[in-house]
Amino acid sequence: MENNKGITLIEIIVSIAIIGIISLTFLSIFSDGFINIIASGKKSKAVAKTRLVMNDMLSDKNKFSLDENGVESYLDSVIDNYDNTNYTLSSDTKEINEKEIKVYRLTVKVTYYKDRKVSLTTAIPKGSSQ
Repeated sequence: MENNKGITLIEIIVSIAIIGIISLTFLSIFSDGFINIIASGKKSKAVAKTRLVMNDMLSDKNKFSLDENGVESYLDSVIDNYDNTNYTLSSDTKEINEKEIKVYRLTVKVTYYKDRKVSLTTAIPKGSSQ
């Protein structure tokens, strides 16, 4: 029997296939991680922008002593400065410590990264000047 030193074509093909499968697995793990890092960064920026918009809207609380149309026109003027941002305003009555308080409920929404959304909601007492 002759002693062959070397590898056959079948062994080479099998080893290339195994290396390919392993490398594709690692590649998909790293690419998914990279995509999630980018998405998290964009979400953080959207949250910061939402907070900024909310702070701008609440910077002059004297505006909330106006009627609802006055409040909405004030909020519209603030929101026009921002892209991909909208808000909803609704009037509610909340009972706190057996006392009815009329409030505005303000929700600010920012759209980011492929139609994902971040929103913040707050309640402001009507007529608040604090």
